[in-house]
Amino acid sequence: MKHMDATPLCKRMAFLPVLLTSLLAVPLFAQEAIVYTTQADFVGHLSPGYYFNDFQSFPSGDQGLTSLPLSDGTPVFSFTISTEGALNNLYVVSGTLPSGRAMSTTVDSRDLLLTFTSGNVTAVGADFFLSDLAENQAGGSLAVTLSDGTSVKLGSPAAGAVEFRGFTTDSENPIVSLRLHPDSQYITMDNLHVGAVQATNEVPVVLSIRPVNENQIEVSWPLSALGYVLRAKLNLSSDGWIDVLETDAPSNGFHHVMVSTSAEMRFFQLQKP
Repeated sequence: MKHMDATPLCKRMAFLPVLLTSLLAVPLFAQEAIVYTTQADFVGHLSPGYYFNDFQSFPSGDQGLTSLPLSDGTPVFSFTISTEGALNNLYVVSGTLPSGRAMSTTVDSRDLLLTFTSGNVTAVGADFFLSDLAENQAGGSLAVTLSDGTSVKLGSPAAGAVEFRGFTTDSENPIVSLRLHPDSQYITMDNLHVGAVQATNEVPVVLSIRPVNENQIEVSWPLSALGYVLRAKLNLSSDGWIDVLETDAPSNGFHHVMVSTSAEMRFFQLQKP
């Protein structure tokens, strides 16, 4: 038993949050992690030599630790898995999970934290779900949040396939931490990948924003960036990006899209379908 009770495709581009209700907020630029929803797609973008752990070598039950340092891979990727709160240790579940054992906690509704210490981690991914007191997969919801503010909300099914999420950043913005927060039950993680993004010869494409007048801003990017589509969403915590419907007027080597400042705040991104 656990404790005593207590409580799609590769997206490669800059994410540009723009507060359209205020012209002064237009020139803000932010780099957010790229999110992958399948393990195969995520692993396809990793450099060889990444760290992998399915926790099958761990003894089941209470690990007697609140913090576990781990290190492996080529080059070496070092990080710590830790719990938070009183009486909360790391716990390896081994109930009726499809994958066998997985890393969890001894106290329900508490966070699990991964802290990356080697300074070279630009990719992390795993199966994220919930388990119950009997160590079985449980229904509910959870949040995964990176140190750069990237956050995704996931549903945990009571049975069947669980959700995989992978995250990558560029080498200038390595991942410092990843926090798992359950709305209820016990946060659980399996098939952990920690590594670096595969090198690419592709030249980064810069998405630019500038004010045109008090009613409009212009979003632009180079015509040489073939195959990219401008998409947006109102909230970074929501799942889907939607194609921008405003007219693209290419000229002088650039795409140009005019956006009204009277609309709601939107975050823009270039994606390759």
